[in-house]
Amino acid sequence: MGGKTGLYEVGIPIKENTKKGYKMAYPGDSIDLGYANLNTRRGRVGHEIAHTLTTESQQGTVHFVDLSVPPLVTEHARCLNTRQDSSIHKHKGESSGVLVETGPRAILTPDRLKKRQNGRRMKEPEEPMFTITATDRHGVVYHGRIRRLIPRECLRLQGYYDSQIDQMIVGMSDRQLYKQAGNGVTVTVVEAIGRNLKAVDEELRLEDAVYAD
Repeated sequence: MGGKTGLYEVGIPIKENTKKGYKMAYPGDSIDLGYANLNTRRGRVGHEIAHTLTTESQQGTVHFVDLSVPPLVTEHARCLNTRQDSSIHKHKGESSGVLVETGPRAILTPDRLKKRQNGRRMKEPEEPMFTITATDRHGVVYHGRIRRLIPRECLRLQGYYDSQIDQMIVGMSDRQLYKQAGNGVTVTVVEAIGRNLKAVDEELRLEDAVYAD
């Protein structure tokens, strides 16, 4: 594809039920990520259009990554060179990889790179968030970037409505809101416990009434 110009169109082959066994995907194309390791399906790549949205996170796209420390998402691929298979190295801007990602992932304490921690620090796509606390920092990983949750997102995870949050954030700093969300008890959990206690209490009262008769 480069001809005499030396320029190459860089994409990623996606397995598909065609004569070649794949179809090339480029930035701006949508990719069906369902059963990604099988080449028995057609229509995996949508050229500059999105696939039909479904209830599952199976739609992706192509992102190039500069294979240096730290790896950064780039708009264009780097030039091809003889070290293309050398994985991540210290020289920036020399080679690219392709970021493969299926959806946002919950991440815990991303700032503690050198601190050991029990349990997982990152979850799979579609898994619930980590338990909100007053000490840990919570975030999400998406498109190769990590960002922390904003106070509104933390309060939403605790079961508050936006109308309630709008009243809470007046005159309060982000630090106070983070602490309030971490020290609070999840509203929906407390409600569920209360409903179950009420149901058990009514059942016991009914049994006592039956025995009394």
